[in-house]
Amino acid sequence: MLESGQNQTETIKVTGITPDRIIWDDTIQQLFDQWEKTGFYDQLAEQSVLVEQINRINEGLFLRTGQELERGSSLISWSEGASIVLEQEEKAFLRRLQSLSAAHGAVLVVGYVRINAPDGAKMDNQVVIIDADGTIKAEYSKFSLVPGEERYFHKGEEAVPVVETAIGKIAVAICFDADFPHRIREAGLHNPDVFIIPSSDWESITPYHTEISAFRAIENQMPVLRVTHSGMSAVYDAKGRKVSEMNDLDSDHGIVFTAELPLSDRKHTVYKIIGDLLPLLCGAASLLILTITVAVTIISKVRKARTT
Repeated sequence: MLESGQNQTETIKVTGITPDRIIWDDTIQQLFDQWEKTGFYDQLAEQSVLVEQINRINEGLFLRTGQELERGSSLISWSEGASIVLEQEEKAFLRRLQSLSAAHGAVLVVGYVRINAPDGAKMDNQVVIIDADGTIKAEYSKFSLVPGEERYFHKGEEAVPVVETAIGKIAVAICFDADFPHRIREAGLHNPDVFIIPSSDWESITPYHTEISAFRAIENQMPVLRVTHSGMSAVYDAKGRKVSEMNDLDSDHGIVFTAELPLSDRKHTVYKIIGDLLPLLCGAASLLILTITVAVTIISKVRKARTT
């Protein structure tokens, strides 16, 4: 499963998959609109066109995943909320993923939106990590909701999962969750071999939001795979150097992004050890210097006033 790359760095073949962008965008907007109405869950089941769109999105993702597993990917990640799953169908959905994973001996990191019952219940922005033997290693919900998302989605527990898999330790953070260095540092202290960020962006923040991932790689000395719907997908090595990229906005029908990802050598960094202590000390020192300067200036002016 492991290959030898330049400078004897171990690499694995990874793949990022995004859904059909035009259909997904239309579907998720319809879901948001539908949620505003009463009887959300029951009414959805009656909307055959919307259900057909959801099925088309999901079947497209499964088809591409199967194809890439046949081509030898060791790790496949879907983008944030790539699939849309009714709560009553979630178990069958997960069993299907587990079977795919076990049949090909590959790790799957799957982003999906779970539509919950009863009526009016908020949705969940989920990721599930499935090991190469089909075992579910972790399930996690996005906890840093972008303004507006809290209207539709539950807020998850504030913890970035780190799990041991057949290809090494994997850490996963959904999109905006990865923009908080202290949370990723907590995961980085477990020395993950790969950090995966299933994401969803938009044109005006592309590629800038993706490029923030390079800082997470540098801070924690871990390679990053960011798989982005409506934005730039990329792989960075543990030094923050871009290995490969592909823009989902260049296609209306989703992308299949494949790269050789260099695994982490699990080196420690100063940031992993002390976190934000240095900038905090610098800030405190600057404040102290400013305070002393102001105090000296005031005292000097008072003394000068007394002598005149």
